[in-house]
Amino acid sequence: MHPSNRLTAAVLRPRIQLLTSFAKTRDLNSTSVLRTPVATASKTRLGSVVASTCLSAKHKALAFGQSFRRHTLCAALCAVPVDQMSVPVLEHTEDLYNGVIVNPEGLPNPEEEDNFISSLDASIAHWKAAGKRGIWLKVPTEKAALVGTAVKAGFEFHHAEPGYVMLTQWLPVEEASTIPSNASHQIGVGALVLNEKNEILVVLEKMGPAARPGFWKTPTGLVDQGEALASAVEREVAEETGVIAEFISVVGFRESHGVGMAKKSDLFFMCACRAIKSSIKIQESEIADAKWMPVEEWLALDVYNSSLYQQMCIWGVEAVKGEYVGLKPEEMTLGLRPGTLLVYHTAHEEGVKRPKVSRTDAAPECLKPEVLAKNPKL
Repeated sequence: MHPSNRLTAAVLRPRIQLLTSFAKTRDLNSTSVLRTPVATASKTRLGSVVASTCLSAKHKALAFGQSFRRHTLCAALCAVPVDQMSVPVLEHTEDLYNGVIVNPEGLPNPEEEDNFISSLDASIAHWKAAGKRGIWLKVPTEKAALVGTAVKAGFEFHHAEPGYVMLTQWLPVEEASTIPSNASHQIGVGALVLNEKNEILVVLEKMGPAARPGFWKTPTGLVDQGEALASAVEREVAEETGVIAEFISVVGFRESHGVGMAKKSDLFFMCACRAIKSSIKIQESEIADAKWMPVEEWLALDVYNSSLYQQMCIWGVEAVKGEYVGLKPEEMTLGLRPGTLLVYHTAHEEGVKRPKVSRTDAAPECLKPEVLAKNPKL
């Protein structure tokens, strides 16, 4: 097809689909209605585009009524703007990168798939004409039947979470996509917990790569979405062993790649903790055994000899004793916009100096609170 015809077909498609839906509501004779206008319209270059579009999409009813003259379909398709034909653009908001975020609550129900096809095609054409870049389409589980339609319209899978699947489409054909990929890392924590007897809390796991006879390890786990490192390590210790621990600092972290079924990159933070309540009650679904072991005995185990875990645990023991400066969290103002975030650093220790910065005094004029309040997008 000639490039101009392809463009015309893309513009006409939502009009055709709207007329199809209109005809269906009036129970028109699809064969007679389709055959007559297509035969007439195909006598012109524009009409051939209409005809090929109709036939390739297998539309069955394409007129407002059987009493219209032969040229009615072509005139209606070519002359009436989409917005005047009541093809709704999907509910959406714009992001900060000249992209579009479709409102998932505004998506039609699966049984209204024809309406979704019409609205989706009309929306894509509208956003392309407006120079938009990326489209984010979040489809809830209850409307998952719409996913196949979106994929046929050019959307690609981005990620899935319980309750929804996220699809994206990049519109500029002359530019490489700048839509960010799905989250690349998972975050894990390990807890080096010491009690008042200089003993370390260790566990035997029931399943997983660490479930080996005699492999005593520190409690570990993954950080939940929206959870701080300190909270995550205290939670994991309590869940696996029943011990109540207090986070002291991050003593080190390591990174690895290609981890798990999703082959994600992995950041693992070893955290020093102090036992507040030492009694043990194991999580029987995951833990085979747990106990307090003398630090020297644990560090002498062959499995840890000269390993990065041995070194991080030595740092953890020293941190509990106050002999090692680890990373501790401090809530600090962000500066770019209102609000605070946790920053992990070593400047908590006495004698370590760092400048006290007031965001109001030190920030550029455009980043001061009174200016930011008027510009929420910043």
